[in-house]
Amino acid sequence: MRALRTVTALKMSTWKTYDVAVLGWWYGKNYGSILTYYGVTRAVESLGRTFVVGSDQLWNPLIGRVHDDLFLDFVGPRNDRVSYGTSFGNRGTDMFEPPFVAKHAANLQRFKAISVREEYAIDTARDVFGVKASRVVDPVFLLPTEHYRDLASKGAVTPEGDYIAVFFLDPTPEKTDVAQAVADKLGFEKILVIPSPEEGRELTASLFADDPRAEIMAEDAPENFLQGYRDSSYVVTDSFHGSAFAAIFEKPFSSLYNTKRGADRFTHLMTSLGFGDSRRVFETDSAEKIAENANVTRGVDFAKAREYIETGRASSMAWLKAALDPVKKGSARGGRRQTRG
Repeated sequence: MRALRTVTALKMSTWKTYDVAVLGWWYGKNYGSILTYYGVTRAVESLGRTFVVGSDQLWNPLIGRVHDDLFLDFVGPRNDRVSYGTSFGNRGTDMFEPPFVAKHAANLQRFKAISVREEYAIDTARDVFGVKASRVVDPVFLLPTEHYRDLASKGAVTPEGDYIAVFFLDPTPEKTDVAQAVADKLGFEKILVIPSPEEGRELTASLFADDPRAEIMAEDAPENFLQGYRDSSYVVTDSFHGSAFAAIFEKPFSSLYNTKRGADRFTHLMTSLGFGDSRRVFETDSAEKIAENANVTRGVDFAKAREYIETGRASSMAWLKAALDPVKKGSARGGRRQTRG
């Protein structure tokens, strides 16, 4: 045992130490998850010494992979805990069972600072968990567009010229019909189909097999995803982050709100970007309805979206810098937590 302890101590003495530890779903086969944590990591570089739990629906109890670690329950009292742009999922409180609330209210009240992605999540944090939260932009908005353009330059997407990009997380025949109807209305002769890395390639390819305009993106890679978006002339997507990147690259787009993954997030994002419901199309829309939809157009004004992203980036980076400052003390504890039976 003495030898074992000596070896263990030696190994521990050679471990590296880091200023910031970021926890989240960066490992998922999902471009939104990957680029979310790319944005968080780039943003927190050299900003402080703490543990950061990142964005996306990490605190949604309806998702099976939401566990105690995402509430930083393993972090000791000597280290700060911060959340950046974390989401509870859809609005409402019925999904929070009393045991979940009791355990994680205690965890969240140990945080130095909490920020959330949706405005309504501020109320959830206060009323359900008894903590104060600030609203920040999604991490993908923290980096300037040029950063993503440079990253896209490393991609290997082949289509050139005028094409529409289609990115579905949950492809269906009905969504395929909508995308093809949009392509028909806007006169596209090329469709770049970006499969979801979440085992969606085979299904996506089969859905577009009979459309001679369609080309399936050959390799799953974030750089290819970004290049496909950057060089497109229009985007159709059912992805929250797919919609966000259409706004980042200022590509006219139509968004099918993904009710399976949480439609309230789309509503909040589109409102924040100044689009309201104008970018929304429905899975049930016929080709005739798409043809009559005046909002399915290449002429989309991104002025309000650009302002939201730029001002939100500045204020969110200021919040993050303050939250990660080891000199500044603080506590997320506060609010009027409601007692639930």
